[in-house]
Amino acid sequence: MQNFLREIRLRRGMTQVKLAAAAGTTPMLISFIERYGHTPRADLRRRLARALGVDESEVWPEVDDEDGDTRTLE
Repeated sequence: MQNFLREIRLRRGMTQVKLAAAAGTTPMLISFIERYGHTPRADLRRRLARALGVDESEVWPEVDDEDGDTRTLE
């Protein structure tokens, strides 16, 4: 599943280390999410979006609910 975490992070001028610290996670997890398109659980999606100053749907446009299920993009 596609996510825009890396693109938004770079636009904000943040390193993986700074984003991880702001979201309360590890740089290794940020790298994994960016590299493999992993969709994290709802609580981490919210923290990452908040740390980036964007809505979750900007980072994960296909995620529909708390469980990370996807919605169809038309």
